[in-house]
Amino acid sequence: RNDNFEAFVYRSDDYGRTWTRLGADLPAEPVNVVREDPKNPDIVYVGTDHGVYVSTDRGEHFSGLVKDFPAVPVHDLVVQAKSSELLIGTHGRSMYKVGVAQLQELTPEVLAQTLYVFEVSKRRASRSWGMKQAWQELKEPEMPVVYYAKTSGKVQWTVSTKDGLELQSGKVEAKAGLNTLVYNFDVAEDAVRKYEKSLEAGEKEKEKTPKLNKADTGKYYLQKGVYVLNLEKDGVRTSIEFVLE
Repeated sequence: RNDNFEAFVYRSDDYGRTWTRLGADLPAEPVNVVREDPKNPDIVYVGTDHGVYVSTDRGEHFSGLVKDFPAVPVHDLVVQAKSSELLIGTHGRSMYKVGVAQLQELTPEVLAQTLYVFEVSKRRASRSWGMKQAWQELKEPEMPVVYYAKTSGKVQWTVSTKDGLELQSGKVEAKAGLNTLVYNFDVAEDAVRKYEKSLEAGEKEKEKTPKLNKADTGKYYLQKGVYVLNLEKDGVRTSIEFVLE
């Protein structure tokens, strides 16, 4: 801190006999804490006098961990291995919690791909989706889908049944790195009738023929079942299944 504000971060791979300087792209400010991820040793977290940074290549390159993180001194970092969460302690007497589960999965194999989508957990379907409630604001259900894009650009996404019937689609602008797409479990209006017929074909008891009702949001929502989310960028297509119970 004596008029030299370069970021000094070093790594040793031989128990301290030799050291390699890291973080050439870190901002010129004091580094207060360095942590290696307990699940993925290629990931390194750094707390500086004005923020928190992460590397996915053992400290060769760093980038900001959280968008719009306040410019405060970060003095402590702890990774909760069981919950895959990073706790950030600041000099401003505040603590932040950031999920790093997908970050931990950024292996060299994943980083080499043009597009990669992470698995999502099962969700429970509800008849109250999109319906007004007397005790709360009108809200839509949400399924955050985290995906990795090697470069910035447009990503086309679709949701379909396992049989390939397209139910909803859209485009999002992705940045290089981790991104989040939020899907509301809604069905495009022009696909509703075909979707009802698809549900009917899957019903063993015909008297229970399902019929979709428009919610207060003006949308139709998915029923129980298994669905496919497809993402496509630069001619590369990837997909995952998700389940509504």
